[in-house]
Amino acid sequence: MPNITTLDKVNYLNVFLMFASLGIALFYPFELFLFFYIIVGPLHYITEISWLEKKQFFLLNKKHVVLPLFSIIFFGIVLFFPNQIYNDYINTLLFSSLLLALSMIITKNIFIQIATFVLSFAFVFNVKWHLQDWFLIIFSVFLPTIIHISIFTGLFMLSGVLKNKNISGWIMIGSFIFCSSFFFIFKYQWPSYQVSTQIQDLYYDFTVLNKKFSDFFHFGQFNQMADLFKTKHGIIIMQFIAFSYAYHYLNWFTKTSVIQWHQISKVRMACLLGIYVSLICLYFYNKFLGGTLIAILGLSHIILEFPLNIISLKTIFVRK
Repeated sequence: MPNITTLDKVNYLNVFLMFASLGIALFYPFELFLFFYIIVGPLHYITEISWLEKKQFFLLNKKHVVLPLFSIIFFGIVLFFPNQIYNDYINTLLFSSLLLALSMIITKNIFIQIATFVLSFAFVFNVKWHLQDWFLIIFSVFLPTIIHISIFTGLFMLSGVLKNKNISGWIMIGSFIFCSSFFFIFKYQWPSYQVSTQIQDLYYDFTVLNKKFSDFFHFGQFNQMADLFKTKHGIIIMQFIAFSYAYHYLNWFTKTSVIQWHQISKVRMACLLGIYVSLICLYFYNKFLGGTLIAILGLSHIILEFPLNIISLKTIFVRK
């Protein structure tokens, strides 16, 4: 009988969680997304930021993490004080933050890093990419959502599988591809499923993702907001989004025995749990304030994870 390692067990657990997420997403996509985004998401954000800090944010110089913090502060201002004038800067900031992360894992020279950010920002405005629909959709809509939770998650798993070369890992990768594409292949909609008014109200702030997904991939057409919740293609898009988010968060919490993100002091753990509980309570007390803080925390963990994402890509495409 073959020896089943701890890593194999984690991989098979992930396969189970994928299909469990898929099953629930088929029948309750909007509810599944909201539960994981509101309840599970904040715990993922704070624990990953804590782990990234332990890993020096995967930078050559940990102190240079102050650079992406400026982008995070700007996003905080935008979310707390929304204004149409900021829209041109959001997609460009995420683009420049990604290139900044690349420079921060290549060189220790902070002046080169700053120049990379500034010049990339200036370049986008010079060629007017920030006014192009494709640039807005990719960098302000897809990058912090679908690309982060689905593509980067898959690439991170692939990086681990190529490193460890275990069969269970390839089964996990195959399952991930199957589950992610399942909704668009079989196009199943539970006939009796209806989205309550309360759920629609809670999801309203996220509807831009569904609309842009439909427009970008030419998958159905929404003539009015209600179509997101009632049409077959609207439900299918939501099934994919719900599965992607649910599994993304679950994947993180299965990594405890692999990357040891939970190996922290009791004081730090207590602080993290305190922040988490406070955020959840604040959300149910004041949706705007709590939701905004959760969104800022989510964007922070995305931007701070950029160096790790780039390193994962390197391990896949640059083999020794």
